[in-house]
Amino acid sequence: MATAEIQWREPESFVSGDTLLFQRNLPAYLPSDGWAIRLTVSQPLPQGAQIVAQVTSAPDSTNNYHCFNSANFCGGVPAGSYILSEEVFKQSTGEQHQIHYDSDFQITDDLDAGLSGGVVLSEAQRMLSALYDTYNQLMRLKFAETEDMRSRFRIQDQSKVLQDIKYWKSVRILELQQERARNGQPTGASPEAFFCIG
Repeated sequence: MATAEIQWREPESFVSGDTLLFQRNLPAYLPSDGWAIRLTVSQPLPQGAQIVAQVTSAPDSTNNYHCFNSANFCGGVPAGSYILSEEVFKQSTGEQHQIHYDSDFQITDDLDAGLSGGVVLSEAQRMLSALYDTYNQLMRLKFAETEDMRSRFRIQDQSKVLQDIKYWKSVRILELQQERARNGQPTGASPEAFFCIG
């Protein structure tokens, strides 16, 4: 069974509720000398920063590396931009030093936990929805207008919207075919006919 590759630094972004798992190698601040790392995630606020998660490293079996293994890290924290800071500290003397600071640490929603902000739509799906709304409005106006000139402009608008709908439908069909191909399913595209003489 293959083992996961060890991460040697803190993540640049993080999914809310995942397991924080990485190691740090700091030869100047070894666990065997009494050093540990405190990792803090804070929310920037107008009056300062509020801590939303904090975890302390543990030494590995050799007492040379700082290990983080924290399940459900930042669980329930809303998606957004946060501050991630790390400092080494020695509890026996109270000495501490900042070793990392990231003012744009991104936390994203855990989609499996149903925390997403809504349905994720492709560009083609969004465009088709908007175009259908526009087309429906134009159809209602067609029957409301009685003046010949305005009706002619409405018909031209409708034909342009129908052309756009046709284009975005073809884009959406391609998206669906790509999704099926990625998932190992038949794409639904018609195979090209070929003739072979054996």
